[in-house]
Amino acid sequence: MDRDGILVVGSANMDMVVTAEHFPQPGETILGKKFGMFPGGKGANQAVACAKLGGMTYFIGKMGKDIFKEKLIQVASFSVTRMGAQSSMPTRNEIEEWMEKRVAS
Repeated sequence: MDRDGILVVGSANMDMVVTAEHFPQPGETILGKKFGMFPGGKGANQAVACAKLGGMTYFIGKMGKDIFKEKLIQVASFSVTRMGAQSSMPTRNEIEEWMEKRVAS
């Protein structure tokens, strides 16, 4: 089996950023001026960087069952293939079988 490529296993999450005029002091409550949501997560960021550098990149990450998961998939700048919704992490054998199918296709 040809094993060329990069497999990244890590996190994918939606970063929520609020800007303010100054950093709050301990106990101080301030109003935010601007709010933004940006795709992030150490694993997802690494996978995107590898893909942008031209590597055949595969990413395996666990996401919650919430609105942020769908938003992350929607804004992904790459093709997303789902193994299927699972309530637990895939086993090593399941990951290897999935990778073999992807490389063979």
